[in-house]
Formats: sequence, structure tokens, C-alpha cells
Amino acid sequence: ITAENITFNGNGFWIASGQNVSGIYSNKFNTTVRHANISMGIGTDGNGINLVSGANNATIFNNTFGSQFRGILLTDVRSSVFERNNFSYSCKNCYAIFTINASFNNFTLNVLNGTNQTTHGFLLRDGSNNNILQSNIGRMEIGIGIGSLNSSHNRFFLNIGISRNTSCITHTDVNNITIISDNGTATGGDGSINSHHGIRLFNVSDSTFTSITASSNSSSGLSIQDSSNNTFNLAKGVSNVSGGIRVENSSNIVFTNNT
Repeated sequence: ITAENITFNGNGFWIASGQNVSGIYSNKFNTTVRHANISMGIGTDGNGINLVSGANNATIFNNTFGSQFRGILLTDVRSSVFERNNFSYSCKNCYAIFTINASFNNFTLNVLNGTNQTTHGFLLRDGSNNNILQSNIGRMEIGIGIGSLNSSHNRFFLNIGISRNTSCITHTDVNNITIISDNGTATGGDGSINSHHGIRLFNVSDSTFTSITASSNSSSGLSIQDSSNNTFNLAKGVSNVSGGIRVENSSNIVFTNNT
């Protein structure tokens, strides 16, 4: 897309290729993509929709994504909306939605389904701050459903992460996040005791967690490690083999009305 204020309506048709290129690429303001089906290559640079610096105020609505290296890749994109997109893919080491330094965006009602080892759902990383994720579902065979890394001030509401062999919802090296009513369920397919939590927090600080539920068949439901200055209210941790809530090497962790 080479001009501002462009709407691409796929009308249910496919953009499909085995090449490791982007199906739709934009660096232009106010790009809209709706009702498209997209499947590109599974190697590096095989992206369904690739939005880069300049593509602010984008709307990505009601699209379907097959297997590709990144379903949606955002780099330096702000103030955009991603709603009601569906992802179904099986390629190894692929992500449905992957962001780098993307801020003030809203992700709502997206469904992410991965059916292969180390296939991941949603990852906010490297300066992706002040985003809102609400009512998204990340359902993985072996991979992270929803996660954030090296970011801050993101807000998560009513998201669901499910994984058979990896921690479902993970937040690593983040601060000042707010999570309300997220639910992570690790079904523990390989029986590992140490790896698979419903929600895993590592080096998380100055954050608030309210009415979250974390469950696991193979480890602690909620794992908090190397973290500080966090508040948990009405948090629920459930495990069949370990403690429901596990805290390690952490300080100033406040629990209120938790089970």
C-alpha cells in the first residue's frame, strides 16, 4: 500500500504464496485491511500483514490468516486497531501477532490457534508500550498463547491463554502492567513438573493483577519469579501437582483475597 487513507477489502479472497515475503505491506497512515484471507511463506520475512513506521492509525479487521512466519508484524506502529482476526497455523517458531516498539494500539477479539511445536500466539516486545489487549484467545499446542517482553504500561483484560506444553500467558522483563480477569490454562501434555504454568511472571515490577486465574496440570498454576512491587487481588492459582501460586526470589508481593 503506497498511499495514505487506503482501504483494502479482500471480500473473502486469498492472498497466498509460499514465498517469504509480505502479503500486505504498508508504511502509510490510516491503512485499513478487512475481510482478507492471507497465507505466506513460513521462513523469515513471510508475513501476512507487515506494518512499519508511518502506518499509524491502521485498522485490521476480520481477516483470516493461515500458516506463515508472522501473521501480523508491527514495527514502530501507533494508535491502531486490530479486531476480530482469526489465525490458524502449524509452522514451527511462527507467531500470529508480533510487535516491536508498537504503542497505543488496541487488540480485541482476536483468536489465535497454533497446532505445532513452539508455535506462538501473541507477543508484545521491545518497547511495545501502552497497548490494550482485550478478550483475545491464544490456544497453542506447544507455545505461548499471550505474552509480553521488555515492555511497559500495557493493559490486559479478559484474555485467555491455553497451551499443552508451555506456559500459556507469560510476561518477562516488564513493568507497570495491569492485568484484569486474564485466564491461563496449561494442560501439561508431556508431564513436565517445572516448565508449564498457567501464568508465568519473570522480572515483573510495579504491576497490578486483579481476578486472574492460572491453572496447570504439570506445575504451579501461577509462577512469580525475580519480581518486585506487585499487587494481586482475587488471584486464583490451581495445580494438580504443585502449589497453586509459587513465589521465588521476589520482594514486596502483596496478595489480597487470593485462593
